[in-house]
Amino acid sequence: MSGIAKIAVLGSGTKFLEIVRAFVRRSCGDGALVEAEQAEAAIIDLDAYEGYKWLESWRRHNPERPVIVLSLRDPEDESVVWVKKPFSMEDLTQALERACAPRTKLVIGHREENDSVHRAAAGLTEKNKKETLYARHNWAENPNRQYNPADYLQGWLVKAYRQAMLTGIVLRLETGWEPILVFPKVKKIWTSGDDKMLHAFCRVPLKTFARFNGHAAASNVAIKPQPEAAFSELPRPLQAMDAFLWKAAWWSSGGRLPFGLAPDQPVRLKRWPNLTRYLCPPYAVRISAFLFQKTVTPLKAAELLGLAPGEVFAFLSAASALGLVEQVVEPSQPREESAQTIRNVGLLRRIWQRLVKG
Repeated sequence: MSGIAKIAVLGSGTKFLEIVRAFVRRSCGDGALVEAEQAEAAIIDLDAYEGYKWLESWRRHNPERPVIVLSLRDPEDESVVWVKKPFSMEDLTQALERACAPRTKLVIGHREENDSVHRAAAGLTEKNKKETLYARHNWAENPNRQYNPADYLQGWLVKAYRQAMLTGIVLRLETGWEPILVFPKVKKIWTSGDDKMLHAFCRVPLKTFARFNGHAAASNVAIKPQPEAAFSELPRPLQAMDAFLWKAAWWSSGGRLPFGLAPDQPVRLKRWPNLTRYLCPPYAVRISAFLFQKTVTPLKAAELLGLAPGEVFAFLSAASALGLVEQVVEPSQPREESAQTIRNVGLLRRIWQRLVKG
């Protein structure tokens, strides 16, 4: 690779930046990756926590040196090389080749199919294209009508939320995707990923995502304290924790019920979800009103509402993640005893009483 010999990859330590650093080493040689003070060019994840501060610091100390920014959105800075997320390593190679042309903003890459999250999600979609979420089919014949939230981002979000609320410490959830910061005192979360990226990631089991990134298992998922974030300015934009978990559970469901809810067991809604704040389709209001007034099975609710089972199941998955759903266990019916059985019991009792007296 010509033009640049020394490159700094700037930002807080995330799995994403580790991958970028490994790419620089492999593509440019072991000596190419250096600290900011020795670098001739920089790569900055602008969507990362304090990404803009890293950019400002680089510009302040190196006003004439090129910088490549990785971001979902246009930074509107004519002096940078912008690589649009999601991108391929070919895009990053092209950006490095051309980063020696400062003062000219280049937009590199917009091939979402090359991103591992979208490829994994696309593979799942292709595999299940005949059983789409909103297809009306005989649900009883579908063997994949339930899922384990622990296999998806949803389960780890719940863990991070509980831990953050118990300790009061800002936590960082790392999954190999975009980092997620949990701010318990304001009950908000921050992530650099947009809803389109989040939707794709929620649909992919973490083990599948790990395999697409060259890992044998999802062992790189971790919840780490980041207390220093509590003393700095809160990043933007922030999202409400409950609203974020709601949509993550809805998308993780894929039209299935989470373990613990059965399609043929009656359920009821303990209270209305705040649908004015949550991302959901219009028919969610109908489902809320119906299940708040009636105790029925999810399958029966879909039938009476004229909806596909997957639509009701996705709603129940999201509501259940927030603790709004209660599954009702039907009491077993007492066995009806025949008149002959009652007469026999009476006869045996009289015989026993006579034996005792005798």
